[in-house]
Amino acid sequence: MQLESHVIEGRGNPDRLMFLMHGYYSQPYALSTLGPLIDPDARYLVMAPRGPHPLPPHDSYWVQPGGGDPDEFAAIREALDALIDETCAARGFRREDTLVGGFSQGAGLALAVGLATSVRPRVAGVMCLSGYMPDHAGVDWDLAAARSVPVLVQHGTEDPMVPVERGREVAGRLRDAGLAVTYEEYPMGHDISIESLTGMRAWVAALA
Repeated sequence: MQLESHVIEGRGNPDRLMFLMHGYYSQPYALSTLGPLIDPDARYLVMAPRGPHPLPPHDSYWVQPGGGDPDEFAAIREALDALIDETCAARGFRREDTLVGGFSQGAGLALAVGLATSVRPRVAGVMCLSGYMPDHAGVDWDLAAARSVPVLVQHGTEDPMVPVERGREVAGRLRDAGLAVTYEEYPMGHDISIESLTGMRAWVAALA
């Protein structure tokens, strides 16, 4: 499976990758354009893959992490992993320096890329924005092996799509497994606010 992607070029001299995955009924630009706000110092090349299934009039949507086809979820996760590796090889980056993030369904994929069983090197960090952990046959979590990966979990207290309890569950589950988790709630719906962007920027800056 080949995934198209949107890359923000011409920002300084980045030496690592920020890989951002959009949610259902959205498009790569929805997150990639936030990259410069999250990373004003242009340390990261910002890249956002496009979901594989068209949903007119929007560009695409991802598989359903919670109730979709497990085989399809696994195939898309593999395609994302391969795209990260190909991009790092082409740009001279390291997978171990890559920051992976996602919004809503994209957050489930970001968690799977960063924390599920894998023979690949672990990424530098994961951002779970208004998301949840998909639990089905398409994901084999290996949280013990992913304890080196810091995770930012953000959620809106007024989220009507993915209740805030789901974000709290993610944070609690990861903390119980020994991961370093930063959990932040904001007075917003299923969205990204100026305040949450500020939180993301501070968390990303602290990874350096």
